[in-house]
Amino acid sequence: MAGQVVSGVVTKVFNQPKARAKEQGTDICLMYIEIEKAEVVQEELLKGLGNKNPKIVVTCIETLRKALSEFGSKIVMLKPVVKLSTCIGGTLTPQLHLLIASAQTESS
Repeated sequence: MAGQVVSGVVTKVFNQPKARAKEQGTDICLMYIEIEKAEVVQEELLKGLGNKNPKIVVTCIETLRKALSEFGSKIVMLKPVVKLSTCIGGTLTPQLHLLIASAQTESS
C-alpha cells in the first residue's frame, strides 16, 4: 500500500507546477517514513531519480534530503543513493552532491 501511494506521489504530485502540491507530497512521504515505511519510501524516491522529468528528480532529491535531515542516516540509508549515483556514471548532480554532503555531516 505505501509503495503504491508514494509511487503515485512521485509521478503525479511531484510533477505539479504548484509548490504547495509538492510540499504536501513531501509531507506524505515523510509521514510514511515516520510510521516505519522508510525502505519503501526511499525505494520509490530513488526510482523517481531516474525519471525523465527534471522537476520530479529535483523534488525527489529534496525529499530525500529533508528525510535525512529529519530522521537521520540510521533511518534513511545513504548507501542506495551513493550506489545509484555511481551507476549513473559517477558524475553527481549538484543536488545529489549536496544530499550526500548533508548525510555525511548528519552521521558525524
